[in-house]
Amino acid sequence: MKISIITSCTGFKTVSVPNQLTQEDFAKGESHVRSREAELAECMRPAGMLYAGEQHVRLMRGVQSAREQGAKVSISILSAGYGVVEEGQLIAPYEMTFNTMKKKESHAWATMLGIQESVLEVLDAPSDMTLILLGDRYLQACEFDSVTQLHSPTWALCGKGSVKRFSPAFQLVLLEQSHTGQFGAAMTNLKGSIAARILENVRLGPAEAIRQAFVQPLAPAHAGLLF
Repeated sequence: MKISIITSCTGFKTVSVPNQLTQEDFAKGESHVRSREAELAECMRPAGMLYAGEQHVRLMRGVQSAREQGAKVSISILSAGYGVVEEGQLIAPYEMTFNTMKKKESHAWATMLGIQESVLEVLDAPSDMTLILLGDRYLQACEFDSVTQLHSPTWALCGKGSVKRFSPAFQLVLLEQSHTGQFGAAMTNLKGSIAARILENVRLGPAEAIRQAFVQPLAPAHAGLLF
Protein backbone atom coordinates (compact mmCIF):
# COMPACT_ATOMS: atom_id res chain seq x y z
CA MET A 1 0.00 0.00 0.00
CA LYS A 2 1.17 3.49 -0.86
CA ILE A 3 0.32 6.24 1.63
CA SER A 4 0.85 9.97 1.27
CA ILE A 5 0.70 12.35 4.22
CA ILE A 6 0.61 16.15 4.24
CA THR A 7 1.34 17.46 7.72
CA SER A 8 2.54 20.71 9.24
CA CYS A 9 5.76 21.96 10.76
CA THR A 10 5.88 22.49 14.52
CA GLY A 11 7.31 25.25 16.65
CA PHE A 12 9.38 22.84 18.71
CA LYS A 13 12.52 21.60 16.97
CA THR A 14 15.13 19.01 17.92
CA VAL A 15 17.79 21.66 17.28
CA SER A 16 17.53 25.26 18.45
CA VAL A 17 20.16 27.95 17.97
CA PRO A 18 20.19 31.73 18.56
CA ASN A 19 20.96 32.47 14.91
CA GLN A 20 18.23 30.29 13.42
CA LEU A 21 16.53 31.36 10.20
CA THR A 22 13.72 33.90 10.46
CA GLN A 23 11.06 35.33 8.17
CA GLU A 24 13.50 38.06 7.21
CA ASP A 25 15.93 35.43 5.91
CA PHE A 26 13.30 33.63 3.86
CA ALA A 27 12.02 36.93 2.46
CA LYS A 28 15.47 37.63 1.00
CA GLY A 29 15.21 34.64 -1.32
CA GLU A 30 16.74 31.25 -1.97
CA SER A 31 20.34 32.36 -2.46
CA HIS A 32 20.35 34.14 0.89
CA VAL A 33 18.79 31.11 2.61
CA ARG A 34 21.49 28.85 1.10
CA SER A 35 24.15 31.21 2.46
CA ARG A 36 22.59 31.13 5.91
CA GLU A 37 22.31 27.34 5.75
CA ALA A 38 26.07 27.18 5.16
CA GLU A 39 26.52 29.01 8.45
CA LEU A 40 24.22 26.51 10.14
CA ALA A 41 25.61 23.41 8.39
CA GLU A 42 26.20 21.51 11.63
CA CYS A 43 22.59 22.11 12.67
CA MET A 44 20.93 20.95 9.44
CA ARG A 45 18.63 17.96 9.84
CA PRO A 46 16.30 15.93 7.61
CA ALA A 47 12.88 17.58 7.91
CA GLY A 48 11.35 14.44 9.37
CA MET A 49 13.87 14.56 12.23
CA LEU A 50 13.88 18.32 12.89
CA TYR A 51 10.38 18.74 14.26
CA ALA A 52 9.73 17.82 17.88
CA GLY A 53 6.13 18.97 18.40
CA GLU A 54 3.71 16.37 19.75
CA GLN A 55 1.65 16.15 16.55
CA HIS A 56 4.75 15.25 14.56
CA VAL A 57 6.15 12.87 17.18
CA ARG A 58 2.86 10.98 17.48
CA LEU A 59 2.40 10.87 13.72
CA MET A 60 5.87 9.43 13.18
CA ARG A 61 5.14 6.57 15.58
CA GLY A 62 2.24 5.63 13.34
CA VAL A 63 4.39 6.02 10.24
CA GLN A 64 6.92 3.62 11.70
CA SER A 65 4.17 1.09 12.40
CA ALA A 66 2.79 1.40 8.85
CA ARG A 67 6.25 0.89 7.38
CA GLU A 68 6.77 -2.18 9.52
CA GLN A 69 3.58 -3.54 7.95
CA GLY A 70 5.09 -3.04 4.50
CA ALA A 71 3.38 0.22 3.55
CA LYS A 72 5.28 2.80 1.55
CA VAL A 73 4.72 6.10 3.34
CA SER A 74 5.60 9.47 1.83
CA ILE A 75 5.58 12.47 4.17
CA SER A 76 5.29 16.05 2.94
CA ILE A 77 5.67 18.74 5.60
CA LEU A 78 4.20 22.18 5.11
CA SER A 79 6.77 24.61 6.47
CA ALA A 80 5.96 28.31 6.77
CA GLY A 81 9.59 29.02 5.99
CA TYR A 82 10.61 26.46 3.39
CA GLY A 83 7.26 25.69 1.79
CA VAL A 84 6.48 22.00 1.21
CA VAL A 85 9.46 19.81 2.13
CA GLU A 86 9.87 16.06 1.99
CA GLU A 87 10.80 13.96 5.01
CA GLY A 88 14.43 13.48 3.97
CA GLN A 89 15.16 17.04 2.83
CA LEU A 90 17.87 18.75 4.86
CA ILE A 91 16.71 22.02 6.39
CA ALA A 92 18.03 24.42 9.02
CA PRO A 93 16.42 25.39 12.33
CA TYR A 94 14.06 28.32 11.87
CA GLU A 95 11.28 30.31 13.50
CA MET A 96 8.31 30.90 11.23
CA THR A 97 4.57 30.15 11.32
CA PHE A 98 1.36 30.86 9.45
CA ASN A 99 -0.55 30.97 12.73
CA THR A 100 0.22 34.64 13.37
CA MET A 101 -0.46 35.80 9.79
CA LYS A 102 -3.61 37.52 8.62
CA LYS A 103 -5.31 36.27 5.45
CA LYS A 104 -3.73 38.75 3.03
CA GLU A 105 -0.20 38.18 4.34
CA SER A 106 -0.70 34.42 4.43
CA HIS A 107 -1.85 34.36 0.81
CA ALA A 108 1.10 36.49 -0.36
CA TRP A 109 3.60 34.40 1.58
CA ALA A 110 2.15 31.10 0.37
CA THR A 111 2.27 32.38 -3.21
CA MET A 112 5.93 33.35 -2.82
CA LEU A 113 6.75 29.86 -1.53
CA GLY A 114 4.70 28.16 -4.25
CA ILE A 115 2.72 26.24 -1.67
CA GLN A 116 -0.45 25.81 -3.69
CA GLU A 117 1.47 24.27 -6.60
CA SER A 118 3.51 22.04 -4.29
CA VAL A 119 0.53 20.58 -2.45
CA LEU A 120 -1.22 19.92 -5.75
CA GLU A 121 1.82 17.92 -6.88
CA VAL A 122 1.54 15.83 -3.73
CA LEU A 123 -2.18 15.28 -4.30
CA ASP A 124 -1.58 14.36 -7.95
CA ALA A 125 0.89 11.58 -7.05
CA PRO A 126 -0.68 8.08 -7.14
CA SER A 127 -1.60 6.85 -3.66
CA ASP A 128 -3.91 4.32 -2.02
CA MET A 129 -4.58 6.75 0.81
CA THR A 130 -3.70 10.40 1.36
CA LEU A 131 -4.05 11.96 4.81
CA ILE A 132 -4.04 15.70 5.47
CA LEU A 133 -3.14 16.91 8.98
CA LEU A 134 -3.12 20.70 8.88
CA GLY A 135 -4.41 23.44 11.17
CA ASP A 136 -6.75 26.14 9.90
CA ARG A 137 -4.12 28.77 9.06
CA TYR A 138 -2.05 26.22 7.14
CA LEU A 139 -5.15 25.05 5.29
CA GLN A 140 -5.83 28.65 4.35
CA ALA A 141 -2.40 28.82 2.73
CA CYS A 142 -3.10 25.67 0.67
CA GLU A 143 -6.43 26.83 -0.83
CA PHE A 144 -7.87 23.31 -0.97
CA ASP A 145 -11.31 24.84 -1.42
CA SER A 146 -10.41 25.48 -5.07
CA VAL A 147 -9.42 21.86 -5.80
CA THR A 148 -12.09 20.29 -7.99
CA GLN A 149 -10.64 16.82 -8.58
CA LEU A 150 -8.43 14.38 -6.70
CA HIS A 151 -6.59 11.41 -8.18
CA SER A 152 -6.33 9.36 -4.98
CA PRO A 153 -8.66 8.72 -2.00
CA THR A 154 -7.95 11.69 0.27
CA TRP A 155 -9.05 12.20 3.86
CA ALA A 156 -8.51 15.39 5.84
CA LEU A 157 -8.59 15.44 9.64
CA CYS A 158 -10.05 18.77 10.69
CA GLY A 159 -12.18 20.67 13.18
CA LYS A 160 -15.64 22.07 12.43
CA GLY A 161 -14.23 25.53 11.79
CA SER A 162 -12.02 24.25 8.97
CA VAL A 163 -14.70 22.47 6.91
CA LYS A 164 -14.97 25.57 4.71
CA ARG A 165 -11.30 25.17 3.73
CA PHE A 166 -12.11 22.12 1.60
CA SER A 167 -13.98 21.54 -1.63
CA PRO A 168 -16.42 18.59 -1.86
CA ALA A 169 -13.63 16.61 -3.55
CA PHE A 170 -12.16 15.83 -0.12
CA GLN A 171 -13.37 13.33 2.45
CA LEU A 172 -13.43 14.83 5.93
CA VAL A 173 -12.85 13.27 9.32
CA LEU A 174 -14.30 15.81 11.73
CA LEU A 175 -12.54 16.11 15.09
CA GLU A 176 -14.36 17.22 18.23
CA GLN A 177 -13.30 18.24 21.73
CA SER A 178 -14.56 14.91 23.07
CA HIS A 179 -11.91 13.10 21.04
CA THR A 180 -9.15 14.58 23.20
CA GLY A 181 -10.15 12.32 26.09
CA GLN A 182 -10.65 9.32 23.83
CA PHE A 183 -7.18 9.64 22.35
CA GLY A 184 -5.39 11.11 25.37
CA ALA A 185 -4.31 14.15 23.37
CA ALA A 186 -4.68 17.91 23.38
CA MET A 187 -6.41 19.57 20.41
CA THR A 188 -2.98 20.76 19.21
CA ASN A 189 -1.74 17.21 18.67
CA LEU A 190 -5.01 15.32 18.21
CA LYS A 191 -4.50 14.94 14.46
CA GLY A 192 -1.17 13.21 15.04
CA SER A 193 -2.68 10.80 17.55
CA ILE A 194 -5.59 9.82 15.32
CA ALA A 195 -3.41 9.53 12.22
CA ALA A 196 -1.07 7.25 14.17
CA ARG A 197 -3.94 4.94 15.10
CA ILE A 198 -5.13 4.89 11.48
CA LEU A 199 -1.63 3.99 10.30
CA GLU A 200 -1.31 1.25 12.91
CA ASN A 201 -4.37 -0.42 11.30
CA VAL A 202 -3.44 0.31 7.70
CA ARG A 203 -3.20 -3.38 6.83
CA LEU A 204 -7.03 -3.39 7.01
CA GLY A 205 -7.31 -0.89 4.14
CA PRO A 206 -7.96 2.88 4.33
CA ALA A 207 -11.68 2.97 5.17
CA GLU A 208 -11.51 0.16 7.72
CA ALA A 209 -8.38 1.63 9.31
CA ILE A 210 -10.29 4.86 9.87
CA ARG A 211 -13.27 2.95 11.28
CA GLN A 212 -11.05 1.07 13.69
CA ALA A 213 -9.29 4.26 14.77
CA PHE A 214 -12.57 5.58 16.15
CA VAL A 215 -14.20 2.23 16.92
CA GLN A 216 -17.52 3.51 15.66
CA PRO A 217 -19.44 3.43 12.36
CA LEU A 218 -18.73 6.00 9.68
CA ALA A 219 -21.40 8.54 8.81
CA PRO A 220 -21.37 10.12 5.35
CA ALA A 221 -21.32 13.91 5.18
CA HIS A 222 -19.72 16.72 3.15
CA ALA A 223 -18.81 14.34 0.33
CA GLY A 224 -16.89 12.10 2.69
CA LEU A 225 -16.48 10.84 6.20
CA LEU A 226 -17.66 12.99 9.06
CA PHE A 227 -17.17 11.93 12.68
